[in-house]
This record gives sequence, structure tokens and C-alpha cells, in this order.
Amino acid sequence: MKFNKLLALVGACATFSLVACGDDSSSGADGTTKKATIVNLDETAKSVTFYSENKDEYCVLDEATKSASWKTIDEGNDTMTYKYEFMNLSAENVAFLRDSLKYSIDGNVALNLKASYFDEESSIGIFVGGDASSIKGTWVSVPCRIDYDGIVSCRKRDEWEKVTLKITSSSITADIEYIYDNDYDYDYDYDYDYDYYTDDVTKSEFLMSLYEFLSGMSVYASLATGWYATENVGEFATEAAKSYGVDVKSQSKTSVKFEVKGKSYDLSVKNFGEDKYGNLNIDLTLSSGGKTCSYTDLRGELEGDNYDKSACRSDLYEYYKTDDVTDYTGVRYDYAYEYRKETSDEFSDCVAVMAGISSPMDIDDYDYDMYFKKPAKKMSDAEFWSEYKHNMHKVLKQFK
Repeated sequence: MKFNKLLALVGACATFSLVACGDDSSSGADGTTKKATIVNLDETAKSVTFYSENKDEYCVLDEATKSASWKTIDEGNDTMTYKYEFMNLSAENVAFLRDSLKYSIDGNVALNLKASYFDEESSIGIFVGGDASSIKGTWVSVPCRIDYDGIVSCRKRDEWEKVTLKITSSSITADIEYIYDNDYDYDYDYDYDYDYYTDDVTKSEFLMSLYEFLSGMSVYASLATGWYATENVGEFATEAAKSYGVDVKSQSKTSVKFEVKGKSYDLSVKNFGEDKYGNLNIDLTLSSGGKTCSYTDLRGELEGDNYDKSACRSDLYEYYKTDDVTDYTGVRYDYAYEYRKETSDEFSDCVAVMAGISSPMDIDDYDYDMYFKKPAKKMSDAEFWSEYKHNMHKVLKQFK
């Protein structure tokens, strides 16, 4: 095992609850122990250095032909240095860790391990248990992260890896334990047979929001998109139809025919939900009066432990999130690590016109510009963790 792989692994486990945080051939096994030799520990500069071998397969992009294909790239052997710093947790976070996670914490000192990517340092894990006099000692991971404003926030996670680091001047040992929600005897009134997301459009947040939007019950109603669209609202969608004056003629997982405000609509669903890789796949149309509005939302990854290799293809070229990598000879390659193809804005605008609310006169006493103006997009929590996970993969990819 390469030295820096260990630290990358435990940082990822502590931060992301990654499933594949076992040894090279296992997946999140309980009681896993990893050992590595530290190349250099500089407590003055607060850095730890490991040796690495970098070779991985990438979805490489060809700008000239607008094509994408898989290629194995050897980045050569190198050393990887991690920075660290000591932080003070707030009294609120200490209380949370003690009461919610049942950690025995002496003091409020936390160890923040950092890796440098994109010319910026990013936290890859927060640990507690030692003291600020030295990184040497025993440190235990906690499910916390540093928010945009630099404040540490801790959250309970249903499933995550608890990693215990034992650090000396020349070695590091990591004991990895998989923690489940019921390990802490939480008393939740929760139906474990309930699915948070659904592949049945008739039970979805999307359909409920569509009924509200078309009925004009709220001028500020918006269509649910992305993962939010697939949230399972169960019978609330049926109840919403009655409340909003929607007359449902027929419905199934692939088709819903209904009338609202004197207009007939036909919702036709080709795909709705997630595929076997956990990627979002929404493909549907709404028709009325000879007009059809299409909504497509495809979101997935091209790295990690489980991804659809067929998603590296030319027709997704313009929808990729990209990065670059340089091989050991100095040749640079652009590659795709995520794709996102969506037409939610176009679909919402199209449905608004279809519903006959495209004129300001139809929206009495409301600010038309405010209604149709699209809000500035900020990075969502899901997007934040997606970017962060990508950064971590640049370290995790070294596991072979």
C-alpha cells in the first residue's frame, strides 16, 4: 500500500462516509487496520509527507473532435505532502459530539488534515482526541466539515466510518470501524420501509409541484427539478390534485392524463429516478393544445468506485465538468469527472407559456419580473460535496 493512500483514505472516510473505505480488495469492512511509514514529519511546518505512485484511467476529452474516450495515464512517482492545523471546536460542537455521538472528549482541540488541489488547500478530515502540543498521539475522526465561512459544523450521519489514527514520528496506523445509525440507540419514529426517493412519477414532488404550478394556486410556485423532483411524497400528490382542482383522468408510472383550469394535459415519462449506478435520469414530456415541453435531467460521475463507463461519450461532451491531469512526460490532458445535462429552465419557461401565464396581465398584483427572473445560482450542499469528493478522489485514485 502506498503511503499517502492511507491518509487519503482515512480523510475521505471521516469526511464523506465513503462506502469503499476498506482495504484494496474490500468495501468498508469493520475492524480494518491500515499501516504506513511516514517519509517526513515536520511539526514546525505542520506537514506530513508520503510517497505515491499515480496511474489511473480518465475520460479524456479531445477538443478538436469534441469527443471523449477512456485512457490510462501514468503521472509517475511523486511525494505527496499533507498540511495540518490544530483548531478549537465550539462548545456547541463539543456538546454535539459528546451527546449525539457519545464521544468522550477531553477539551475542544481538533486536528484538521489538509490536502492542496487547484492551488488551494482543502480539509480532508477532522479528528479529535489529541492535544495541540503535537500531532503525535491518538486521533479519532468525527463527521464534521468546515463550511464556506470557515466555521466547523458537525452532523449526525446514518452511516459513516469512524477512523482512529495512531501517529508516531515514523509511522501511522488507522483503525477503521463502520458505524451504523442504530449503534447509538436513537429513538426515531421512522418508517424504515419508506423510500425517500421514488421512480413513480405519480408519487413524486415533481407531479405535486406541477399541479400547483398549472393551477395557479401560488404565483410563486416553481417546478421541482433535479433530485428534489424525485422525492417521494406518496399520497400527497393525489391530495394535491384534489386541493388544486386537478381532474386526473388516468395515471401510471409512465403516463398521467389530467385537466386543470379547462385545459387537458398529457404527461409522458420515459425515465424517472436513478439508474443502477445511482445517477439521476429524468426524461419526460408534457403536452397540451398541440404544444410539447420536454424535461431532461441527467447527472452522474465518471470516477470513484461505481460509475457508468458508457457515460464517457461524445454526445455528453458539452455537459461535462472537467479538470486536467499531466502525465510523467509533461503532456497535459483534459478529462471529465462528472456530467450534468438538464433542461429545467427551458422546461419551466415552456410550461409557463403552455399554462397561459406568460403575460403580466395574468398575474395581477404581483411583480412579473420577480416571478420570471431566475435566481442567481449558488453552490448547493450536494454540489459542494460533489466538488469536495472529486478533490478527494484525486488522492483516492492512487489505491490499486
